[in-house]
Amino acid sequence: MNRFSRQVNVVVIYILVSVVVGSYIYEVFGNKNPCLQCFLQRFAMLSVAAGFFLNVRCGIRLGHYAVSYFSALFGGTVSLRQMLANYCATTPSLLPELGIPLYTWALIVFASTVLGISILLFLTRPQEVDTPAAKTPLWEKLGILYLIVVIVMNVYSAYSLCGLGIVCR
Repeated sequence: MNRFSRQVNVVVIYILVSVVVGSYIYEVFGNKNPCLQCFLQRFAMLSVAAGFFLNVRCGIRLGHYAVSYFSALFGGTVSLRQMLANYCATTPSLLPELGIPLYTWALIVFASTVLGISILLFLTRPQEVDTPAAKTPLWEKLGILYLIVVIVMNVYSAYSLCGLGIVCR
């Protein structure tokens, strides 16, 4: 079970980081600057991935799932707030994929993450103590590197657009 859970954690890291990379690609090719809620959603999505990273790197623990769970709840709340704020907006620039805005897709990802974490918690026995693998497979190392590179990109993007200020211009 631990090997399966560990592999699932790596796959989730790849999925979540790829979603963030997809939002970068959409913004670069669409010549759009992200809003503050977009930064918060990215932060939450990368925080969810960081909880799964802790499971891969330090061994599977319930506390690591809690980091991901609360980050997904935070991200879902930000996404829902943005959905409600833009409820009547029909701006074509907000409709990138299948007629659904990015913040709605983010809410779907966060809700799916909460459901997935709940299933993983159901499958994980508290008495199981998992230690990190002695030899980490290459695809796990690449997933961790992928996450770290995208986190650095996110920090750089936020700094370049907002500086050290609290409010982006």
